[in-house]
Amino acid sequence: MSETVDGASNFTYRLSMQNQFLSKNKKGINIILFIGSFLVSFFLLEILTRYIFPPPPVPRNVSGIYNFADYKIYDTGLVAFDEDLGWVNKPYARGYGMFGEYLSFDSMGFRENGNTKTLRNRPVILAIGDSYTLGVEVDNADTWPSRLELKSGIKVLNGGVGGYGLDQMLTRTTSVLKKMTVDYVIVAFILEDIHRVKQIRQYSILKPHYTLQNNNLVSSKVKLGDYPPTDYFKKILGYSYVVHLFMTGLFKDYWSKGGISDMAYADIDEMEVSFKIIDAFVNLAEDGKLKGMIFIALPSCYGDLSLVNHPVTQHIKKITEKNSRVFLIDMQTDLLNIKIFQGGRDAEIHALFNDSTKGYHGHFS
Repeated sequence: MSETVDGASNFTYRLSMQNQFLSKNKKGINIILFIGSFLVSFFLLEILTRYIFPPPPVPRNVSGIYNFADYKIYDTGLVAFDEDLGWVNKPYARGYGMFGEYLSFDSMGFRENGNTKTLRNRPVILAIGDSYTLGVEVDNADTWPSRLELKSGIKVLNGGVGGYGLDQMLTRTTSVLKKMTVDYVIVAFILEDIHRVKQIRQYSILKPHYTLQNNNLVSSKVKLGDYPPTDYFKKILGYSYVVHLFMTGLFKDYWSKGGISDMAYADIDEMEVSFKIIDAFVNLAEDGKLKGMIFIALPSCYGDLSLVNHPVTQHIKKITEKNSRVFLIDMQTDLLNIKIFQGGRDAEIHALFNDSTKGYHGHFS
């Protein structure tokens, strides 16, 4: 009987102590319950929002959980900072790109071609361009520089870098020629590469650019210290699609700054600077450093004729008439004239080259 009484007393005592604890800490407990309820509700709202309003598509290598306010969702670890160029292919890097394609680079940041064919020692071709030359969306052996090397038996260096403008292509070419000897340079460009000569920020990444001083090209540089400090509000809450939609609707300028849509442009004459850049390319051939300079006007998609009568293309054409070392290949017109693309197969060709649901986004061409 005594043991029963003692047990009841202990239970009563413990219950009394718990009540006292709850009474003293009622405010703190309510705060914890409120936070817990809020987080559960927010989590359910996040799931419901993503179901009703699906987030925009992202590269294949990006997981479903990513920061909507951070351009680094596109960072594959294959690119490095460079003060003269803004960004370069990372030497010796290997990995998968945004669309699941495999990329590997040599000591100079040239994309490897993946060919085993025995090549002649000379000549050597340097292919310069943007993502269309780099070969985004295709593996090493399927880029056009790799295919050119395989078919010709001539060494072709793939110097393409995603997102480059004509200005960066010139800087990269000049840098390469200081380090090694090549015989021909192929400059492959699309219309966007001309517009990019004005860019000082591309997808939130700082970009050098050229200005004209006394009718001469003067290049700028970028520094790591020029990037803004980390915004921890974006760094943490940017993972929420609910917050992203709210901030995009009410504070778009703040939220988009530093994100994938953040672009900025210099107040310069795009055409004037582009003409000077083309002239600088031509001077490399005239200086005797090269046997030939070849410009290729690439289509960004099937049916793209944006460069056929463009002032920059016309400027190159005039140069080719006077300079036997400079050539222009109009791939935009040539693509339309290839027999396989004729005979009422427009729908099929558009599906192959332009259908983003297949993941090609035009690069496949």
